[in-house]
Formats: sequence, structure tokens, C-alpha cells
Amino acid sequence: MRSLIFAALTAISIPGAAFAYPEGTGDHVATTDPGKVICRSQEVVGSRLATEKTCHTAAEWAQYEREMRLTTDRIQMQKSHQGG
Repeated sequence: MRSLIFAALTAISIPGAAFAYPEGTGDHVATTDPGKVICRSQEVVGSRLATEKTCHTAAEWAQYEREMRLTTDRIQMQKSHQGG
């Protein structure tokens, strides 16, 4: 089930941002400058040690986070309607 959710989340992601930002960073987009570039280190799926630095503007990160939330909501709604 986790792999299905991950596949759905990455399918709609912004190119180059195929991984959600790591837990515990607290690096939510909270800036008044949508053009400010924000870089995040993200764990590479399938590796315990490798990380990848991903940089996008604050507006792009905000859009990415909105898409992830919407996708998560859709998956949860589908699951609840299927009786799972």
C-alpha cells in the first residue's frame, strides 16, 4: 500500500522534486517572496545514506505541497469509499 501511495504522490510532482521533503525539517514555505529559492536535502528512496539537494522557488514548493495534500486526500477518500 505504501508503494501505491508513493507512486501516486510522485506521479504528480513537479519535475525534479520526485521526493517529498524529509520529515522534521519544519521547512514549510512561509515567505512573502514567492521568487525566493529554497533548497532542501531529501533522502533518496532505497538508500539509507544518500541525499539529494532539490531547489525550487517558494511558489513552486507551495504548489508542490498543495498537490501532495490533494493527492493524499484523494487517496484517503478512495480508500474510505472502497471500505478499506
